[in-house]
Amino acid sequence: MTIIKENNDGDKFRAFAQFIHRLLELAELFYQLLKEDLRRKRQCAEETQMHSEQTLYMQHDFDWEFQEDRR
Repeated sequence: MTIIKENNDGDKFRAFAQFIHRLLELAELFYQLLKEDLRRKRQCAEETQMHSEQTLYMQHDFDWEFQEDRR
């Protein structure tokens, strides 16, 4: 636990203001991390959906064409 030393009322308010400022900076960093995590999850979900759609259509068509060429 950090103890903030205060000499007079001005120091108390300055220390409190610095503390609040650091909390706001921390909140901003946390927000950025959550935003980036959400973006990555969306991108991953989109890539997974694209992959499943590609394998759904492309594999079957390719297999069918390949079997036709063998005959």
